[in-house]
Amino acid sequence: MRKISVVEINPSLNIGGIESMIVQLCNHLDNENYTVSFLSLSNDMARASELNDYIRRDSLGFVPSKLTGRHLILNFIPAIRRLGRWLRKNNPDIVHIHAYFSMYLLIAIAIKLYLPSAMVVKTVHTSGLFYSSSKLIDRFRLWVEKKATALNNTYMVGISEQVYEQVVKCFSKTSKGIFKIYNGINLNDFYHSTNDKLRDELLCDKKLLVGYVARIVEGKNHLFLLELWKEMKDEGLTNAALMFIGDGELTECIKNDIKRMHLQNDVILIGRSSDVPKLLSICDIAVFPSDYEGFGIAMLEKMASTLPVVASDIAPFKEIINSDKNGFTIPLADKNKWKETLKKLLQDKTLRAEIGKAARLRSQDFSIQIMTENYQNLYGNAYRR
Repeated sequence: MRKISVVEINPSLNIGGIESMIVQLCNHLDNENYTVSFLSLSNDMARASELNDYIRRDSLGFVPSKLTGRHLILNFIPAIRRLGRWLRKNNPDIVHIHAYFSMYLLIAIAIKLYLPSAMVVKTVHTSGLFYSSSKLIDRFRLWVEKKATALNNTYMVGISEQVYEQVVKCFSKTSKGIFKIYNGINLNDFYHSTNDKLRDELLCDKKLLVGYVARIVEGKNHLFLLELWKEMKDEGLTNAALMFIGDGELTECIKNDIKRMHLQNDVILIGRSSDVPKLLSICDIAVFPSDYEGFGIAMLEKMASTLPVVASDIAPFKEIINSDKNGFTIPLADKNKWKETLKKLLQDKTLRAEIGKAARLRSQDFSIQIMTENYQNLYGNAYRR
């Protein structure tokens, strides 16, 4: 029996949770039974070097800005044609889509026109946020995704219980089948050993470090953490620093907020980093006050780094964390509880170690091996029907 050919398609291969998941899935699929390719619609391929050498990686060559807004309208048909020619030439058995809304529709149309025999899988990541929204634009987005799903008898995957339930509610009539497959991480990439030189460089006169890995955009609540840190500093906190790893459209605003609150000596801005495990390894505590996540790969990375995590009490986080056992989930409205929990962890090294050890143990339930096995079962069983 010949190998099954799978292509993973996304608008880019940049620095982010979805892209991390795609890289790990490509690298861990059984190359004795699958030939794996990654195809980016844009030329933004920052993480391509992380793919195994035997994995083909291609780009349609579009500048990212040409695939958004009014530019996408002008490039929609050319992109379909370019993608269609790639699909027809390479003839994959399975096309796995990680895009959403307009990009999802574009890919779905190209498959329907140029490779209608392919099995199609669509993973719903954080884009599931708009499925339950009553806003007109979000209802339109959902309508578009339903049409895209119906075009190719698509198999849908939700990455958490919350997303899975939304997918069942919205796509049960238009999809070929719906599955729940949690995202996974490579546990071997994460560790908790002291890099004294890096730690000393970053901490200066501080003794403890609290880390937050997230894009600096709406909904990630960096300003909430700054306000929290300012209050804790005013209440006597002097021995700990807060570190932000990531960048985004609100980076300049956050820089201005740090100056306004006189936190220049208390908050470290790392920016985008390709070595998150190394940075997490020098942290003592991690935080994650996000308004919404489809699941939370960044959460698992922090837990796999043996860090106690203090997070918002959104449903996907509560799927992972048993609060007060292997981490803490706290409503964002309860700022006093956030301060109380962080102070307790900063003061108690034993508690940090106990929660961190339990966090690492919990992260093992979401390994890349488990995720990959589930996708291989989906690919194999569905392809042979």
